[in-house]
Amino acid sequence: MVKGKISKLTTPNPYIPHDILFFGILVRLPAKSLLRFKCVSKLWYAILGEPEFIKAHLTRTKEQSTSSIVGFFQVKYKDSKKEGCEYIFVNKEGPEYFAVQTVKWTSRVGDCNGLFCFRSRSGFEICNPSTREFLYRPLPPPPPPHCLISYGFGFDPLKNEYKVVQIVHGEGNFHRCMVCTLGANNCSWKDITVANIGRKHLVDSTPGPVAFPCFPIWDGNSEMNNTLSPDTFSLS
Repeated sequence: MVKGKISKLTTPNPYIPHDILFFGILVRLPAKSLLRFKCVSKLWYAILGEPEFIKAHLTRTKEQSTSSIVGFFQVKYKDSKKEGCEYIFVNKEGPEYFAVQTVKWTSRVGDCNGLFCFRSRSGFEICNPSTREFLYRPLPPPPPPHCLISYGFGFDPLKNEYKVVQIVHGEGNFHRCMVCTLGANNCSWKDITVANIGRKHLVDSTPGPVAFPCFPIWDGNSEMNNTLSPDTFSLS
């Protein structure tokens, strides 16, 4: 009897490299599915929240032809002094309703990359309908009386940051521009230098996304151009 060598059966390695798993597979999924996958492990939670992954997911989402509709409604609940908002989020998976009693607003500042910014009497609410997350930021210091005030909300691609901007124009050629950077360690409002600012930059119009450091601002005609530093710009 001839004894032959018996080779062990081998199975393919079940391990999938992280770059393929996250940037080749998971990046294709909708935000709602990614929220559930954050519970898989601490590693998944950390990577799915990394700016690099979020940017890749946003870029791919913009390339797709599908679109979503978001509607916000301000409501006052029966038998309660609480006020809030309800929104309907409609995409290819169907409508989804969600109510938030803590969110109040008087006007919509704008939207950018799926985020919505509302202004209330006490501060700003940044809403992410996909994740059902809300971020609150207080208003900047009040300006002098009889001033025109305009707000903007947008994204700074150079620093990968979202910002809320306030521009104030008052009597005697008084003007002020302040910026609040979302997600920063110090989320206080910061004064920045603005050249050539005037009342024409405060014309009311339909709120829209704002891109830093070069973007059409509020009236749709004026261009903001980076000049000296990320915290200094001019309007023309």
